[in-house]
Amino acid sequence: MADTFTSSSQAPLDRTETGDQPYQFLNAAPSAWVEQGGFAKNIVDPSASNPMALVDVGSTNATVGGRFGYAPSQSGALYARVVDAQNWIRLRVDYFDCTTNAGTCYALVLETSRNGVLTQQGRRDLGNDGPSDIFLTLNGTSVSTAWIYNPGEGTNIGPAGTVSDFVGTTRHGIGAAASARPVGLGGFDYMSIQVS
Repeated sequence: MADTFTSSSQAPLDRTETGDQPYQFLNAAPSAWVEQGGFAKNIVDPSASNPMALVDVGSTNATVGGRFGYAPSQSGALYARVVDAQNWIRLRVDYFDCTTNAGTCYALVLETSRNGVLTQQGRRDLGNDGPSDIFLTLNGTSVSTAWIYNPGEGTNIGPAGTVSDFVGTTRHGIGAAASARPVGLGGFDYMSIQVS
């Protein structure tokens, strides 16, 4: 299942291009998620509310991938095994002020939310370049991540963890997360979910 968000107007985000699956929305009104200029983004809800656009793919084991538009996102996130608004696994991009963090501006953060309480499972500082693509792979209780700096370049290994919660949950997708900066101008220009 994949989506390239090809609509150039503010069309509602409704079904995936490949797989023809309906989106489900959490922490956001369905009308807040749109395809605009070839990108999917939430135009209303703040990233602090953790807005999500999800697809039920019928498999708890999957690789979820997302590509950011224009420039790397500072609050873009992939969500997986989403039970409800308070229980999920997330891979997010975090941003820091480079001048106060010895040249580190971006990080990948793997975390879980259990009843709204966040637990960091792993973190990887990326330096002063944010990723163009991020990936979250779930296989049983193993969760691994990866990123690409620029399309066409090699894949880098990100943080990993063991998460026994939410096994059996089959909703995965894209969203946003609270960060020091708002989501990148273009939002997501690609999202895929490959079941395994």
